[in-house]
Amino acid sequence: MDIFVPLSLSRFAGMTDQSIISLKTYLFVWIALLLLLLATLGSAYIFLGSFNIVLNFLIAVGKALLVLAFFMHLKYISYLTRIFAAAGFFWLVILFGLTMSDYSTRSQLIPSEEMAHLYPEKPTQLSSQTKSNTFSSKVSKTPQAEANVSRGRQVYNKTCSACHETGALGAPKIGDKIAWKTRVQKGLDVLVFHAVNGFKAMPPKGGNSALAQSDIRKGIIYMLNESGVELKQIK
Repeated sequence: MDIFVPLSLSRFAGMTDQSIISLKTYLFVWIALLLLLLATLGSAYIFLGSFNIVLNFLIAVGKALLVLAFFMHLKYISYLTRIFAAAGFFWLVILFGLTMSDYSTRSQLIPSEEMAHLYPEKPTQLSSQTKSNTFSSKVSKTPQAEANVSRGRQVYNKTCSACHETGALGAPKIGDKIAWKTRVQKGLDVLVFHAVNGFKAMPPKGGNSALAQSDIRKGIIYMLNESGVELKQIK
């Protein structure tokens, strides 16, 4: 309230920062924050599916609680102040939840079937018969080509399908021609670079650190062809 109160009248009279929390406690909290930071980094290289997001959220909450409890001294102040601090933290969680729900459902605002009516010259969804035969009909039948197709399908089924099958977190769904054609306009190499290094909500290598860059490339080409996007048609 911008009103100065003499230290002798304050309820914390005689309590300096050093007397509230010892240097040793600060050191332990700092080490704990560093370990949690390393845990966040390490989780990007461990494929846990959708649980990767939950794990990172829990780690972030843990770090926030440590900062609030010790560096902001919430552990040592009145219960009323703690209640107000908790209310603010709860409101922040609500804001994050609303933001994530908006981000994860943006691709579902207009179903692919309805997009075909808005853009009839760019059909978004292939028929079931065409979709099932798209990839195999557009590659040569050499043993190497068939091996690439098989490897791309394996990469998709094991790693990519976790998000691209359902469109989770805004990922383009396999079969959505408009979504894939828009993204690949920047070039196949850009898509591969984003997949290898991570992009927005997608972790590096889709969370599967064992994948080689060549495998990721085959997986992307597989999804492009299954969505009706031919690389030779991209301008």
